[in-house]
Amino acid sequence: ALSRRSPRLDCLNMRTSIRDRADGGEIPQSPKFGMLLTELCVRKTTYAPDEAKARFFEWAAGRSVAPRCGGPMTIRHGGGGGIGQKQRLTWIKAASPVASEHERGSEGGPFRYQEMPMIYKDILVVLDPDPRFRERLGIAAGLAERFAAHLTGLYVVPGTESLLHFGYYDPSLVDPLNRELREQAANQEEEVRQVFEDIVGRAGISAEWRPARGYPTDVAAVHGKYSDLIVLGQLDPDDKPAPLVRPRPEDVALLVGAPTLVVPYVGKFAQVGKQVLVGWNASREAKRAVDDAMPLLAAASSVTVLAINPQKSPIAHGEVPGADIALYLARHGVKAQVEQTVAADLGIGEALLSRASDLAADLLVMGCYGGSRVRELVLGGATRTILESMTLPVLMAH
Repeated sequence: ALSRRSPRLDCLNMRTSIRDRADGGEIPQSPKFGMLLTELCVRKTTYAPDEAKARFFEWAAGRSVAPRCGGPMTIRHGGGGGIGQKQRLTWIKAASPVASEHERGSEGGPFRYQEMPMIYKDILVVLDPDPRFRERLGIAAGLAERFAAHLTGLYVVPGTESLLHFGYYDPSLVDPLNRELREQAANQEEEVRQVFEDIVGRAGISAEWRPARGYPTDVAAVHGKYSDLIVLGQLDPDDKPAPLVRPRPEDVALLVGAPTLVVPYVGKFAQVGKQVLVGWNASREAKRAVDDAMPLLAAASSVTVLAINPQKSPIAHGEVPGADIALYLARHGVKAQVEQTVAADLGIGEALLSRASDLAADLLVMGCYGGSRVRELVLGGATRTILESMTLPVLMAH
């Protein structure tokens, strides 16, 4: 990575966890891992970008490295009985970091690079007349306090258009129920608002109350697009009118490009994000969920990555399922333990919940609808199982 005024140029092999340091362009070899780490350190010297690039290529040429810019390079290094080993190296030119005056050297020296951690700065919690909203609100307020985030309390009064989402219906049968639900939500709005203001006031966090009207899922999706994290509740399967007054978590996750934290409708959760279980299947959805949960993973006391029924494949898990995601997390400061299991008699969802119980996990991170949603609705799947039977908060992303 190259910074315009960086005092040191590091060229790191990003495919190994070996952290040996070398001066003067040495190439340490680890027989144990059969891998090489290449690091070029130009210490106590500041180079302009073009000069640094030229010096890098000059150094690489002396070590049989094919000089290519903007793509992978292959390093050949003999060792271990003359067997040639290959490593991939990439030259990346990064923009100069922007630093304020207090980040500069005392005498106008080089910039000091400071990594900006991923954090949640805007959290949306969806509230409703159900008394169980207090648990959801408590979790959202705790996260807002932890990350110094702004918390928005969204309260949706269902509109007449809500019934249009359920296809054909008999107005004489359904309209009275919808009218009753709207009146109940409107009457309890002030009570819920008082609880919201009391909790955020005691926590001393930045917050706002945002009333809205419409179909809860659509409204939550619209407002969620401008949030870093959406906190909402699991629907009670026995509460048939629930989708009229509360958003469907899976629909919100599909409609919004933000992580969705779903809180079970039963249970008490004193903390969220200390003991984390990650369901990893090497899918795009799982990768998105891991990235979206990074602020929580980085602060967790324990992170376990679980691969269920993994298959070795160069385009999926790789030769060692879980190894690559563990290394990826380690570079973000997350120490994760990787586990593999074969669930012959259990579905993926049941296996995740079972392992979460064994670990006493307080958060499950997973992708949402990695396959066809229609297929899951017909044949079942991990997302559907989790949404119906969750026993702990679940952060999911699509």
